Amino acid sequence: MRENIRNYVEVGLYVKSGFQWKDYEVEFDMMETGAKNSAPRPLLRVNNVDHSKTTAWWFEYVASNSDLCTMRPQVNNKDGGWKYNSKLPTAFTINTWFNFKYHVLGDRFSQWANDKQVHNNVQVDSEWKIPAGTLGLGCHKSPNNCKTLYDNIKVRLLVASPPNITLGISRPGHLSQSSLLGEKKLPAYSCKQIHDASLVNNKPRAKNGIYWIKTDLQGSSSVQTYCDMANGGWTLVGKISGKVDNIYKTWLVSNYNTAVLKTPKITKQKEYACIDSRRLAVEEASSILLSSGERMDGLRSKWVMWRLPGDREKNLQWNHSVGQSTVNAAVKTPVMLYAWNGNKKVIEICTDTSKLPLFFHGLCVVF
Repeated sequence: MRENIRNYVEVGLYVKSGFQWKDYEVEFDMMETGAKNSAPRPLLRVNNVDHSKTTAWWFEYVASNSDLCTMRPQVNNKDGGWKYNSKLPTAFTINTWFNFKYHVLGDRFSQWANDKQVHNNVQVDSEWKIPAGTLGLGCHKSPNNCKTLYDNIKVRLLVASPPNITLGISRPGHLSQSSLLGEKKLPAYSCKQIHDASLVNNKPRAKNGIYWIKTDLQGSSSVQTYCDMANGGWTLVGKISGKVDNIYKTWLVSNYNTAVLKTPKITKQKEYACIDSRRLAVEEASSILLSSGERMDGLRSKWVMWRLPGDREKNLQWNHSVGQSTVNAAVKTPVMLYAWNGNKKVIEICTDTSKLPLFFHGLCVVF
């Protein structure tokens, strides 16, 4: 237990769905209207927003007619101080609009103020390296009368996809100097991420086939699974044939029989396969699709689909064996269910992930 912790920063607003973001660009206009010496700050690579455990790269400006600024790292509430200092092209003052732009690429960052570069591809020390995180806006935790205005906020994910790429082709024994998104050395977060990265004139260059997808909650392990790119980038997370014995300990919470997922075709009776879909379901997915039929090369001829509601928490994991009374008591949200034949119907799904699974544009379950 730690005592006498000083909480340096308060994250007032952050992008909830971005905790797994890797490289991205942020741009916005900012004006401080509070008292002199107030210290507004955007926060990048935010990995923990808990005030007593804040982990982020935060850029600090003090409204004191000074051109001094810094990237002030903080990991688990350990403050790096004015570690990475630089100077703005003009002094930061109250009641004045400034345009700021940032790049975060791996363990490096760059910053521009009013179109002038302030930090140029600065590499952080290993103790301040944060592998992933979202965007946040906040101010110094101590009272400083911040009253900050933001406008024209833009966020762009920087996806590692070089031009003129061919995705989804297996090349055994081939070693390239640069990996393509979806290959073993560069697994994707979902098939839809690969699909979107390959778009040219709104048409995907990526083909239906086998890709490497990250599966665990931390995004550090991956497996191969089938991707249906022709229909928008669906990720095959599981398939099952007929009634199978008790699978509750493994179904969509473990990587089980994953070799079978290299094709959507079901070849054996009473067989199932799945990948650990918890991170996909909470972090990446926006829709669930269940399909069945005679096609063997992707989505089947008969299917149902519904969109997931928001406000899902990644730290809550589902539990398949909670009992019917808990299921009945869980929070439910009405969603519109769409079918392959044009029919639609309002259904209720459980959205309390501490009690039931949340399922899955990005995911496809084939029955």
